[in-house]
Amino acid sequence: MLTQILAAGAMGVSIFFIFKVYDLLQNEQGKENPRPVFLRSIYVFMGFAVLMTLLSLGIEFARHSMNLDTEGNGGFTKELQELTNKNYYALDRNGNPEPIELEIGGQKYTLAKAFPDAFFKETHLKLKPTEDQKLLAFKNNNGQEITFGYFDKSDIDAFATTPTGTPPKPSPPSDPILDREKLIATGLMYTPQSPLRSQIQTTISQKKADESIANKYLVEFVNGQDLDRKLQELAVKILIQPEQMNQMDTLQYGKLITALSSDGPRKQPWRHFELAQVYLSRSIQQNSTADRQQYFESLCRYKNNYLAQSYLQRDTVQYSVERIWYRNALKELRAKNCDDDCNCG
Repeated sequence: MLTQILAAGAMGVSIFFIFKVYDLLQNEQGKENPRPVFLRSIYVFMGFAVLMTLLSLGIEFARHSMNLDTEGNGGFTKELQELTNKNYYALDRNGNPEPIELEIGGQKYTLAKAFPDAFFKETHLKLKPTEDQKLLAFKNNNGQEITFGYFDKSDIDAFATTPTGTPPKPSPPSDPILDREKLIATGLMYTPQSPLRSQIQTTISQKKADESIANKYLVEFVNGQDLDRKLQELAVKILIQPEQMNQMDTLQYGKLITALSSDGPRKQPWRHFELAQVYLSRSIQQNSTADRQQYFESLCRYKNNYLAQSYLQRDTVQYSVERIWYRNALKELRAKNCDDDCNCG
C-alpha cells in the first residue's frame, strides 16, 4: 500500500492525506463530546493537505507546459535536433575552440561544434584607427563590421621597420591523407586479382564517408586547370547535394561559386540553376539576405537561358531534368514576383 502511494508522487500522497484526515474528522465528530483541540489539529492538517494538492497540480501543469516530462519530451528533443543541424560553432571564455554537447535519454546532441582553427585563415581583414593609438582589425560581413581585435601602433611600427630578409623557399605541398590514398590506390591498380585484393577493396569501400574531407578535394578539383571536364562536371553534381553543402566552410562556398559563375566545368543553362542552389544553401547557413537575392537572380538567368535554347524544350525526354528545373525556377520566381529582368519585388 505504501509503495503504491509513493509511486503516485506528490499528488498521490496529498490525496491520501486528505482522505485520512477526513476519516479522522468523521470519527472525532461522531463522538458525543468531540475534543476541540483534536478538531483544530485535524482542520490544520486538512488545510495543509489541500494546499499540497494544489501545489502538486501546479507542478504537474508546469512540467507539461515546458514539455519536459520523461514520457513526452519529443518536442524538446526535436528542437535540440534542429539546433544541432544549424552547425553553430563555439568558443570557451578564453577564446579556445570547444564544442557544446548535451546528453538526454542516452542521446548526445552537439549544439555547437568546436570553432575550426583555420576558419578565418583566408578572411580579408581591414584596419581602422581609433583615438587611443590602436588599429582595429575588422571584417565587412554583408554590410556589418565585425571587429576581431586590435593592433597597437607600436607593434605596427616595429613590424614595418624590421628587415624581412630572404623568404624561405616554399616546401612542396603535401597532404598525408591524399598521399596515403594515392599509394594504396596505385598499388591495388597493379595488383593481380586475388581473394586478398578483393578483401582489401571491400574494406576500403566500407570506410566511413566524411563530407568535409570530400569537399576539400572536390572543390579544389572543380577549380583545377587543364583537367578532365567530364570528371569536373561529376564533381560539381556531387558538391551541390544538400548533405555536401551543409558541411562546406566559407572558403569552399566561395570557390564553388567562382567555378559556377562563368562557363567552366559547367555550361549554360545548367550552371545557373546549380549556382542558385549554392547561394540558397549559403543563405540558410549564414543567414545572408544578399545570398538569398543572388539565389533568385540565378534562377531568373536559368529560366531565360532555358527558354533561349529551343532544343531543350523540344526534346522533353532527354532533357526532362532540365524541364523540371525550369518549372521549379518558374514557381519560385512567381512566388517572389520576379520579372524577366530578374527584378524581384
